[in-house]
Amino acid sequence: MGKISVIFRDSPCNRRSESLRRGEITEDTVCGREIVRVRLIRGGRRYVRRLFQKHHIDSAVLRGDIPAYVTELAEEFGIKVHTGKKLLHSVLPYLISRAAKENPLCESCTVYSASADGECMEIIKLAAEKFRHVSLCCDGEIYGSFARSIMDDTGLALKIGRIDGSVAILCSGNGDGHDVRINLNDATSVVFADKNKKILSAAMVEAIAGEGADKKTLDGLGLKIYKRLDKTKTLY
Repeated sequence: MGKISVIFRDSPCNRRSESLRRGEITEDTVCGREIVRVRLIRGGRRYVRRLFQKHHIDSAVLRGDIPAYVTELAEEFGIKVHTGKKLLHSVLPYLISRAAKENPLCESCTVYSASADGECMEIIKLAAEKFRHVSLCCDGEIYGSFARSIMDDTGLALKIGRIDGSVAILCSGNGDGHDVRINLNDATSVVFADKNKKILSAAMVEAIAGEGADKKTLDGLGLKIYKRLDKTKTLY
């Protein structure tokens, strides 16, 4: 198994020594995986190519304004670039359960979706297991068959339109500007902490856990959801 690389961009004027002309590389171990953290300053395509070759990278997490050639080289080397979005979908039942527990007096949930599709239906079903009332705000036209399918599968009379004061889950779209508790469009909205209180992005956890990660996978890695306002200090 190869290493995971975290690559983020830095300003050329923010170098402190000759060694930082192209980039700064540090190595660490997180959840048993070797991590190569790269602060990219001026390193070009050749620099990144050598980086991938030298450190035997097989997965990557890109943060910030990364040049397009980094993604192109990752594809050329067969390196999987992780965003964290797949992980959020796979642990969605856990996220919904947590949201319900953090709002014990709130019995309602509003799902925002650009269209009433299969993914939207699954999210509504999961929400119905934890919330007494569930509504749907959708950009597309809502057909009666969709609401009837929800009723048949869950016994839930789906409300169309936002419920004031409800916990919001953004499936797709923009959420109409409301405060979204679970945002499946933005994987940076959820961060994790390991046993040493090291903060990990959803993208990094996805890279460590691999495909098909779920709540059991997180437990096995000793990872927990960690809520905080300042995400700028996320190291991985």
